[in-house]
Amino acid sequence: MKKIIIINGCGTSGKDEIIKITRSITKGDDELIVGNVSSVDVIKDKALLFGWDGEKDDEGRRLLSDLKDAWIRYNDGPFAYIKKYINNFHTQKNFIIFVHIRENTEIEKMVNYYGDLVTTLLIKRCGVKKYNNHADKDIENCGYDYIIENNGTLGDLKNSVETFLKDTEII
Repeated sequence: MKKIIIINGCGTSGKDEIIKITRSITKGDDELIVGNVSSVDVIKDKALLFGWDGEKDDEGRRLLSDLKDAWIRYNDGPFAYIKKYINNFHTQKNFIIFVHIRENTEIEKMVNYYGDLVTTLLIKRCGVKKYNNHADKDIENCGYDYIIENNGTLGDLKNSVETFLKDTEII
């Protein structure tokens, strides 16, 4: 089984926790690899060179968003970066790769390129701060395949992740 899950949600909505839970649920399957990559990983490293302090506040998020936009315009670098990461897994028999992408146009590129391998997942959580850059503002406007509401306990979240993994035939 090969699956690419585009995971999205506001900061602190629980995306990383969902990946952690997925790893714990699937750890008995020695042949299944769970990867995790963000289209902004490389951007963060470059932003540090420009004096970014690593803080994901409004200004920091705007800087990351603007740098990513420039890289997209220049040579579609974020898409190439994600494809390279995913291609490293194509020799594996079984993998799930969580791909963090904010922008709807970038999500569409992934869906169009990888087709049926892609499932889109939105994580929603009440009370999380929404930021004011265009990438974060449009998070919920993408017609996701699945939505997980993360408003309960950690146990509730684990149950939701397990249901999602069963619905997508990962487990």
